[in-house]
Amino acid sequence: MRQTRKDEKISGKIIGQDYSDILFDELLINKSKITKTRFNNIHFKNSQLGYDSEYNDCEFIKCKFFGKYATLGLRTKYSNCKFIDCEFIGVTLFEGSKFYNCTISGVIKNVIIRDSKFGLFSKKTAVFNDCDLSSVIFDNLSLYGIGLNNCVLPKKGIRKFLNDK
Repeated sequence: MRQTRKDEKISGKIIGQDYSDILFDELLINKSKITKTRFNNIHFKNSQLGYDSEYNDCEFIKCKFFGKYATLGLRTKYSNCKFIDCEFIGVTLFEGSKFYNCTISGVIKNVIIRDSKFGLFSKKTAVFNDCDLSSVIFDNLSLYGIGLNNCVLPKKGIRKFLNDK
């Protein structure tokens, strides 16, 4: 049974923790460094997973990121993280997040990803460098600019339109 935790705030260092079967409703993570931490079957509703934060070598397994104000973090960096069978839902979910050498699988739905050329402000652009997205299902994804650098993409289900003129 999923435990509900509402309006929590986290800052500082978190190392080697294990979180399971939780609904975080309006979680705010601020100025944190999270390392080797596992999130298993967590639902992040209307949550901000970081502002000026870092995630290193973390695992997100069967997690769901959704809600009107949900974001993976403004000026938040994910390095060597794994998102396994996760669900990402929301237009601005990825804005301001940077992913380096991450593996992502599951569904990315109703999302807009902008690079620096198309972002509203430089702090709101998303970056994916050297990521494995081969097991992601893109469901209504809009990608403006390049945004995905040296990433492995799914073999099917992608249509590219060059309409930035």
